[in-house]
Amino acid sequence: MFKNIILVEEDNLFSEILSYQFTEYFGEKINFKIIDQFKIFQQLKEESIDLLLVNYLLIYRNIDFIKEFEKKVTSNIIIIFDNLKYRNENKNFIDYKFIVKPFTLKNLFSLISNFETIGREDRNKVNLLDHLVFLPNEKVIKNSITSKIIHLTEKETYLIQFLFKNKNKFVAKRDLLNNVWGINETINTHTLETHVYRLRKKIEKIEKKLNLIILKEKGGYILKL
Repeated sequence: MFKNIILVEEDNLFSEILSYQFTEYFGEKINFKIIDQFKIFQQLKEESIDLLLVNYLLIYRNIDFIKEFEKKVTSNIIIIFDNLKYRNENKNFIDYKFIVKPFTLKNLFSLISNFETIGREDRNKVNLLDHLVFLPNEKVIKNSITSKIIHLTEKETYLIQFLFKNKNKFVAKRDLLNNVWGINETINTHTLETHVYRLRKKIEKIEKKLNLIILKEKGGYILKL
């Protein structure tokens, strides 16, 4: 369970509501801290932050900071957008989980629960096939026979984890969007389709037996193992 949560936001009413709801959801033992954009860089010195929620407008010129925060502190990061236009205009943040105002608490906590689920899984090694090893921590897939390796993005790593968790089952596009990006089904699925296409092409370079089937007529995917 998350204990130390940082919110970077200037909307006081919004911040107070979130603080109250997080306490209700996680219990009084959590440490929910609200800070402004001028104090965010101090958080790189912290070692016990479990989750960062940050308003895009306060960090949109600092993608390097977010990458450094992800590397040094936690990869559990959610970008809060005031509208979808900002997100679509800046592709630097496309690999990060995000949510757009106004949003429901159910959608927000669904995103957070996915972080926790991934955290509880064995992140050291997953055997996709007998000779095909997925290393989530390193974001790589390795063919142990040929020693060939492919490197994954953060989102590709989440995609493989979620599909593997539901292996041999049909996974609807909306379920992938909700669990990997936190996007509701009204959002265009082009981003998902692009990521899956690139992921399939990467995997095919080292292994053609891993069968990620696209079921366009049903609007989803099956990872056949």
